[in-house]
Amino acid sequence: MKAQKCKLLILLLAAALLICSACSLYQYDENYIENQSSKTETEITTPAEESTDINDYFYDFTCYDLDGNEVTKEFFKENELTLVNVWATWCGPCKQELPALQAVADKYAEQGFAVLGILHDGADYSTFERSEKAVQNGKKLMENAEAVYTVIVPDINLYRGILSVVTAFPTSFYVDSEGKILDKSFVIGSLDEAGWQEVTEDMLGRIKEAEDE
Repeated sequence: MKAQKCKLLILLLAAALLICSACSLYQYDENYIENQSSKTETEITTPAEESTDINDYFYDFTCYDLDGNEVTKEFFKENELTLVNVWATWCGPCKQELPALQAVADKYAEQGFAVLGILHDGADYSTFERSEKAVQNGKKLMENAEAVYTVIVPDINLYRGILSVVTAFPTSFYVDSEGKILDKSFVIGSLDEAGWQEVTEDMLGRIKEAEDE
């Protein structure tokens, strides 16, 4: 009996490690939209079925942050580069990387960089109405992580647009000052502070190169 329990425990630990490693895996997905568009209609509904341009999914939006302040796509004009992080209150890797996101926001703020969080479960998926329970949970998680960057609750345009192609949490991408998603900038899964610094420095370098051209 003890041997069986030991074997079961080992199997459970192995499964847990496998799940964690899968959740934390990240990659640049050069064909993100092509990959999502290849799914069946029951798996994903996209607003522009024939489009492979990610920005065709990134509509204008009027949202509210966790404190009820209005945030629109004009937010991106305030910085040269913004990291958009889509997360959920029930997602372990999402919660773990909140301090790292705040650290990278602080480190590169003087270079015109900011972080914008999108709390995916901040609204009811069927009615698109704000979920105060999820919002309060999100605020508590941010406070515990000592994270103060802006986090918004999605509106219908975000849910039917860019969030319709998000199939894993967290999912992040970089946006320029014109509100355009940078090519090959999707990061699927969580990163630690060093990982976010590496990717962000690369993206800031791309912005600078584009300005010098």
